[in-house]
Amino acid sequence: MVFLVRLLGHGIGRLPIAIQLFLGDLLGAIAYALVPKRRRIVRHNLAVAFPDWDAAECSTVTRRHFRHLGRSLIELLSLPALRTPRLRERKMRFVGFERIDSALARGRSACVLTAHLGNWEIMTSIAALGYDFSALYKEQHNFFDRVLFALRTACGLKVFTNKDGLRSLLRAARSGALIGILADQG
Repeated sequence: MVFLVRLLGHGIGRLPIAIQLFLGDLLGAIAYALVPKRRRIVRHNLAVAFPDWDAAECSTVTRRHFRHLGRSLIELLSLPALRTPRLRERKMRFVGFERIDSALARGRSACVLTAHLGNWEIMTSIAALGYDFSALYKEQHNFFDRVLFALRTACGLKVFTNKDGLRSLLRAARSGALIGILADQG
């Protein structure tokens, strides 16, 4: 399973970005059409959050939301390809690591703190830069959890479950590793 997911990811990651975006938009449109319950939930939440929006505006943003989800899925699937420097440099640029590098050079740990905004999974590719990078995750015990595990670890990220992982994450921090935390996950 892990091998097949990573193989698929390498293939998707090698596609030109324009094709990746097209595939993401297509997946988003398919999800929009095939998952009416989620579509209704998104529209309802938008109407609650933005009561001054009319139905057309909520519908437009809902479609954009699904498009974004499709693109995020393609980005997620392409994580294994980001181990290849040429492919990684084609898709992203890392900036502001001076403080992280300084802390790690002094034998200290550093923390990458983020939330579930945008495609936070892309932070796992920091491990592909050669950092000893560890993070916690909430184990789901299903098929998609195994897929996510394969993709998260494809760039070299070390992941620990939320059950037994805090001790392991603290050990990683004490050893001078870079750690990742999603701030909005308790």
